[in-house]
Amino acid sequence: MKSILLCLSMMILPTLAAAATPFDGFYVGGQAGLGALHTYMELEDADNDEQDDQGDWGLGPTGGIFFGGGGAIKDAFYLGGEIDAAYHGLSADPTSEETLDLNWSFGARIRIGGVIADNHLLYTMLGLRVGLFEYDNRTGYDYEFENGCCDCDQDDDDCDDDNWGSEEKPVLGGASVGLGYEYAITDHLGMRTEVGYTLYAPLEYEYISGARQYWDESIYPSVLDATLGLVWHF
Repeated sequence: MKSILLCLSMMILPTLAAAATPFDGFYVGGQAGLGALHTYMELEDADNDEQDDQGDWGLGPTGGIFFGGGGAIKDAFYLGGEIDAAYHGLSADPTSEETLDLNWSFGARIRIGGVIADNHLLYTMLGLRVGLFEYDNRTGYDYEFENGCCDCDQDDDDCDDDNWGSEEKPVLGGASVGLGYEYAITDHLGMRTEVGYTLYAPLEYEYISGARQYWDESIYPSVLDATLGLVWHF
């Protein structure tokens, strides 16, 4: 994350030398909206034969805060970057015996776009996110995660299920893209709307007991959200 922030700073600082539009400089803001969590599940037996595959959608609120900076080059082309923290009230059921919730996520992204008629900014977003999930498996079979949590036994104190990174609270990384529009109400206050999509790394685990012993399951989570927010430019 430190290297990402350093790269963003190196790209942004040269654009701040001569502020000429309302979008130049550093800014802070907040936004809220609606999100959708999609989960797609694949289940394979010990012979790698597919036994099941299904998906589910869950809708819920989303919102967060952000901080960033950027500037217009020749009052037209815009380059910037920002970091953000977001809350998600999203839940989906990969199967009738499993539930995956997304509670929080943190991201860093670049914004590339153009300034139109001085007070309109259209941009696209590219970035990386980390999602803090909660997972509930009610199949009755024992299982071990292959990613998304610490590498330890369930009885290990370092893998307490109350902690993020445990088997009940996996942490997954992902890549995000999106589109946004910002309108400069004044030289300092702006309003923006965004639509973003994040594809997270799959949650993978192996069953180690019962009729599903040596079966592998993968859950592929992704999030689509639409938000409306306010921005304050310094």
